[in-house]
Amino acid sequence: MELETFKEKLKYKEENLFASMDDPLSENVYSFDISSDINFSDVNTMFTKDHKTISWIRNFKKNSIFFDIGAGVGINSIFAGIHSKAKVYSFEPEASNYNSLVKNIFINKLNENVLPYNIALNNETKFAKFYLSQFKPGSSNHMFDESVDSSLNPVNFPYYQHGLSLTIDELVENFDFPVPNYIKIDVDGLENKIIKGSKNILKEESLLSLQVKTNQNVSINKKMIEFIKKYNFEILEMNELNENHSDNIVFIRKKT
Repeated sequence: MELETFKEKLKYKEENLFASMDDPLSENVYSFDISSDINFSDVNTMFTKDHKTISWIRNFKKNSIFFDIGAGVGINSIFAGIHSKAKVYSFEPEASNYNSLVKNIFINKLNENVLPYNIALNNETKFAKFYLSQFKPGSSNHMFDESVDSSLNPVNFPYYQHGLSLTIDELVENFDFPVPNYIKIDVDGLENKIIKGSKNILKEESLLSLQVKTNQNVSINKKMIEFIKKYNFEILEMNELNENHSDNIVFIRKKT
């Protein structure tokens, strides 16, 4: 194949692997990179598969601060940036997902409002291996620093990259990030560690709500739920368990 022919085919592919989704409850339109089958499926079902997360974001106060931890390719970040006009800080350590995340931010012209960071959040600052299940945008089931699955069972991952982790408290105290009003955490089993690294932020009255993906089969996650409640939060909603006994738990700050 000639180089120019290859360039033309590549250009056609890059310009045509995007999809737009109309919001059924507004006039908003959201556009996404669909360069993998996982991306295509997740985008195509964004208003049905995880509709409770979308509903939670719909109720954000306008112009609020949102930390999207485990942002993936940015479906929730993009939705929050357009629908709620939120200032979004998107954290995604996996390289393929991060690449699509940045593309999606610019496709939707949100580069001033949705800020992507290619780091993991954790309960400590460290460089470590980030274990990968596959190289594909939209993929999940990756793990930072530990070769285990979301139930904390040992797994032999086929790939890994190296990465940096920080705590949420460090972001705010040492790097001048704002205190978030909303936090979403969906990180394949590291949720408990991230919460441990957020003790000071959980005290902040301006933090109104969290949504945390939780595997109810893991005892440490039950302790995590009680830990969050100690900071004056109550459970607003616990979604139905999926086949892995995971659910998204929404916490809201109690009114005083």
